[in-house]
Amino acid sequence: MAVFAIYLWYECIGRTNLTMIEANGKYKETKKIEIICVIANILLSVILVRKYQIAGVVGATVLSMMFIRHPMQIRFLHKNLFNEKIKNYYISFSIYSIYMIASCILNIYLINIFNLYNEYTFINWIIGTIIISLIDFVIVFVPMYLMDKSFKKAVKRFLNKN
Repeated sequence: MAVFAIYLWYECIGRTNLTMIEANGKYKETKKIEIICVIANILLSVILVRKYQIAGVVGATVLSMMFIRHPMQIRFLHKNLFNEKIKNYYISFSIYSIYMIASCILNIYLINIFNLYNEYTFINWIIGTIIISLIDFVIVFVPMYLMDKSFKKAVKRFLNKN
C-alpha cells in the first residue's frame, strides 16, 4: 500500500513537471530522460519481480521515478526554464514531503483511535470519510494557505474566477 502511495505522490509531481516542460515546448529536449527512466525501470523490474512479484515491478517504477525521472526533470527545469536555485526546490520538496507523511500518519492514527472503519456499514464509511476530510482540510489547507505565498495566490485566483 505504501508503495502505491509513493507512486501516486511522484506521479502527481511528475505530471506537474511534464506539464511545465510541454507548455514550454521542451519535450524533445527531455526525451533522453524518459529513455533512461524506461531502461532503468525495465532492468529494476526484471531484478525485483523474482523476489517481490508485482510489488517488485511497482517498486521498480517508484525507484526509477524517485532517482532518475524526478531529479533529471527538476534539473532540466531549473537549468532551462526557472531562474532559481535547485537547492531551494529540494528544501521545499523535503518540507512538503515530511508534512505529507506526517499528515498520513496522523490519518492512520485518527482512524485507529476512533475506529472509523471497523464496522463496515455505508453510514460509518461516510461519517468516517467526512471526519477525516475535515481534519485533513484543517491540517493541510490552512497551514499551506498561511505559509505558502504561491499557494495563497493560486487559491485567491481560483476563488476570484468562481
